[in-house]
Amino acid sequence: MPSERLRDGLERLASMLWMLVMLIPRGFQFLVGQARGTWDNTGRGWDYLTFDNLLPPSITGTIQWFIETIPKLLGLRDTKPWQQIGAAASLIGFALLATFLTGGWLIGTVVIVAALGSVGAVRFIPAVNDQYKEWRAALPIKNDYDLPRWKRD
Repeated sequence: MPSERLRDGLERLASMLWMLVMLIPRGFQFLVGQARGTWDNTGRGWDYLTFDNLLPPSITGTIQWFIETIPKLLGLRDTKPWQQIGAAASLIGFALLATFLTGGWLIGTVVIVAALGSVGAVRFIPAVNDQYKEWRAALPIKNDYDLPRWKRD
C-alpha cells in the first residue's frame, strides 16, 4: 500500500513538474499570439485613421474640391483655358465668402487667383496656349500628387 501511495504521489509530482515545464512555452505562445493580434489590430486602426474617415463630410468635400481645383487654377493636368478661368472664378468666390472668417486675410488671395485666372483668359489665343503648353511640359511637375492619409485622390 505505501508503495501505491508513493507511486501516486510521484505521478502527481511528475504531472505538476510537467505542467510547470510546459507553462513556459505555453505562456510564450500566448504572449506571441497576443502581440501578433495587437500588431494586426493596430495596423487596421492606423489604416482607418485617414482624413476621409476622421473629418466631417463637408470638410472632406471641400478638401477634395481644392485638390481638384488648384491644379486647374495653375493650368496643370491638361486644363483648358476656360477651366482655368472657371477655377479662378470659383476660388475668388470662395475667398470672398470665407473672408469674414479670416478677418479679411483671404481678400489678398483674390488678387493672386485673379492673376492666375487672367492667364487662362490670355490662353484663349492659340499661339499663347501652344507656348504655355510647351512651357508647362518643360516643368518638372508631376501630373498627379498623392496627399498622405487621403484616400479619395
